[in-house]
Amino acid sequence: MPRPMGWLRARMGVRAVSALSAAIVVALALLVAGAALVLLVQQSLRASVKAEAEQQAGLIATRLEQNWQGAANETPARR
Repeated sequence: MPRPMGWLRARMGVRAVSALSAAIVVALALLVAGAALVLLVQQSLRASVKAEAEQQAGLIATRLEQNWQGAANETPARR
């Protein structure tokens, strides 16, 4: 029973089989690199959203604490 690559090589030729093999390797490399890029960007975006949410929560907590203590957020209107 002939091997699959041997049959393909005999049917298509060495150049065609090597070009096909190279294309498959490049496609797999691009697939892996694309998946890694998506995962890294997702992680980065989640971290930045979390940091922004924590910053906003801290700001809101500070304003609420100042209002509770009687300090106003806004300056009084001048007449």
